[in-house]
Amino acid sequence: MIDNSSLQPNCNREGFNSVPWNVAGWPRARIGIVSNQENDCSSPDSYIGIGGDGGQCNVSGFSVGDLASCGGDNGDKNLAAFGAVFVR
Repeated sequence: MIDNSSLQPNCNREGFNSVPWNVAGWPRARIGIVSNQENDCSSPDSYIGIGGDGGQCNVSGFSVGDLASCGGDNGDKNLAAFGAVFVR
C-alpha cells in the first residue's frame, strides 16, 4: 500500500473498524490493519490504513498512512499518505 511501510508482526486485525483494544490512545483504523509486537491484540502499536487514530511510544500517527512505533518489522515509521474511498 505504501512504499517502505512497516507493521509489527502479530495481531494483524484487518478490515473495517479495526479496534482491537478499545481504550483511548491505542492505535485503531477505520479501514486498514492494526498490529502488535506481542502475541495478542491487547496493546497494538501500529497501523496502516484510512481513518487511523492513536499512537504509543510518544508518537501520534496521521489519519491516512502508516504508523509503526515500538519496533515495526521495517523500523519505526510515521508516514502520511493520500487515500480515497469510493462507495457505490
